[in-house]
Amino acid sequence: MADLPLDMLLSIEDPFERRLLLAALLQEAVEEKTAIVGGHAVEAYTLGDYTTGDVDLVVFSKAPVASILQAWGFAQQGRIYWHEQLGVAVDLIAERLAGDWGRVVQLEVRGRQAFLIAPEDLIIDRLNACVRWNSPEHCDWAQRVAERQLDSLDLPYLERRAAEEGVAEAWQRIVENLDPCAN
Repeated sequence: MADLPLDMLLSIEDPFERRLLLAALLQEAVEEKTAIVGGHAVEAYTLGDYTTGDVDLVVFSKAPVASILQAWGFAQQGRIYWHEQLGVAVDLIAERLAGDWGRVVQLEVRGRQAFLIAPEDLIIDRLNACVRWNSPEHCDWAQRVAERQLDSLDLPYLERRAAEEGVAEAWQRIVENLDPCAN
């Protein structure tokens, strides 16, 4: 396992890019696919409209990732790993992606690869939170992701997933309010 290039990460002023590179480095170190989900993915797909302070990751197996984070100087607090100097938290969400691994999007950051949940699956995730938790804010972010990514969305896939997840009505409300000029 490679050491954490702390100086390189600290030299990156943009917190989003720093977190993205950290996820890519972790991906390399663990040698299995991980996927950025949650707020950090929303931040990526809304081009910074949403901001977060942590990296939510889905991993196949938490133990090896946790071991690497601890070796890199992250302190564990429940499922959260915090690095004081970097000011970055990593949240190991689950060992199952709420979506399709075949649709995960690869992003290049400083010559390395980070992986994000597909925008369609992220929209479904936000709609689930909106409907199940009665959280209109999550519907708003699903709307923003849809608007920003409209040109690249697989709409038949999204509609099928919305029906499967029981959030088709919420998705339909978003479709009715999509502003194609917003992206």
